[in-house]
This record gives sequence, structure tokens and C-alpha cells, in this order.
Amino acid sequence: MHGRLEHAFSLSASIGMICPICGSPYVRQEQSLVCQKGHTVNGNRKGYFNFLSRPAPDTYGKPLFEARQRVFHAGLYDGVMSAVFDEIQNGESVLDVGCGEGTYLHALADRGHNGKLAGVDISRQGIEIASTGEALFCVADMRHLPFAVHSFDTILNILSPADYSEFQRVLKPSGKVIKVIPGPDYLKEVREARHLKGGDSQADARLKEKMHIHKTRHVYEVKAIDAGLWPDILQMTPLNQDLTQEQFRDMAKTPARTLTIDLMILTAFPG
Repeated sequence: MHGRLEHAFSLSASIGMICPICGSPYVRQEQSLVCQKGHTVNGNRKGYFNFLSRPAPDTYGKPLFEARQRVFHAGLYDGVMSAVFDEIQNGESVLDVGCGEGTYLHALADRGHNGKLAGVDISRQGIEIASTGEALFCVADMRHLPFAVHSFDTILNILSPADYSEFQRVLKPSGKVIKVIPGPDYLKEVREARHLKGGDSQADARLKEKMHIHKTRHVYEVKAIDAGLWPDILQMTPLNQDLTQEQFRDMAKTPARTLTIDLMILTAFPG
């Protein structure tokens, strides 16, 4: 069997997977996970599992996730990553909900984190890019996570929608959510190029309704950028997914010299 798939099966056994349809545990049968009621998920040879009963539209697509990888590798989000990872103890089990191409989990593993790591996203293309390294990656609906009760110490939820009831189900009693939300100046240069106004996110208010916010940390950095990275910055954000190719090319011709990172890192506990 393909090595990456074998690794995925090993991780699934150590974390504990349940059927998102009926909630019963999975057991491995050859190259599949099968629950007590016969619901079956086949392992993908690329090393991930797809728990969606029907294909979800890949709203963002492969180019967005590949561009995001290049932007992260350029170091523009190093300060945000450090702030997020400061809230995670070595050895904790971590689930990234809305993980996309898996950059945060890969970076956490590269730092020597020795806890169990898993990531879920509704985008198959994002998960296909992510499914390398030490983490278990799954195509799944965040409203029906394929993990047992009290499976994780920490949930990451970075610039992504949330389902706090489901988060609390899979969190351990002492577990926490690390939520990253945009400030009004986040990607200001991209917004200015499109003549869009920044807005205040209401994600912190929704989080406060469901959980107790223990800590808030603000990362505000204005980064100098190379002109060659500007097209990737334009490509990586959902802000520009409505652009035609011609509009995108026109924007790319006038690169910004800086990029503003304005993000809030909220650490919250069930309450």
C-alpha cells in the first residue's frame, strides 16, 4: 500500500475516528474505514480521507492554495504563526478546522511538536496539497467532524468559519480554541487596489457568545514585499475570487510595496 495512505491509517487509529453520519466508530478494513452501520470511507492514495457524502464545490481552487503556500514561505506570516504557536504546548493534540493547504500544521510539525495533528477542510484541492508530513488531513464538514468526543486539546480556526458546538464536542474538557480574525487594516493594500473598504469582523462577538475568551493578542505588521510576490498575494485571498483574468492581470501590473498584516489571535475556553 502507498506509504502516505498507510501513514494516514496509522494516524486515524491513534486519534480515533467516528462516522459523521451516524456517530459510530470506524474500524479499518483493508483500504477503507467502515463504521458499525456499514458507512464506508475509502482511503485516498495521496494520504487523506474524504468524509463528504457528496462533492463540495471547490470555491477557491488549487491556484489560491498554491499561492498561499508561496506567500507563507516568503515569511510574511511568521509573526502570526509565532503568536499562534505561543498558545500551544508541546505534546498537545491539535485540530486545524479550515486548514486549507495545511501550512500551520506543517510549520508546527517542523518546530518539533510531538502531539497528534489533524486538519480538516471542505476543499478537496486544499487537502490534496496539505496531505504530506506528519498530520492527518481530511476533507470534511466542520459541522460534522469525523472525530470522537474529547479528541483534541486545541482547535485552530484561522480566518475560517466556525461551529462552536461541534468544536466543544471534540475538545477535551480542558481544551481551547485559538481563533484568528482580521483587523480593519488586514491586507489593506489589496483592498485599496480594489477600492474596497475594510470592515470590523463580528467573529469575536460570536466566539464570546459560545466560549470564554481568555486572551487576546494583536499582530500588526507592515511588511515590505518584492514585486514578484504581488500576484501571489492577489491570488491567495478570497477577496479577489470574483475577478476576471483580465482584471487580475491589470491589478498585478501595479504591485504594492508593502503588505499590512492586521490580525487578532483569540484564545478561548468552553464556558
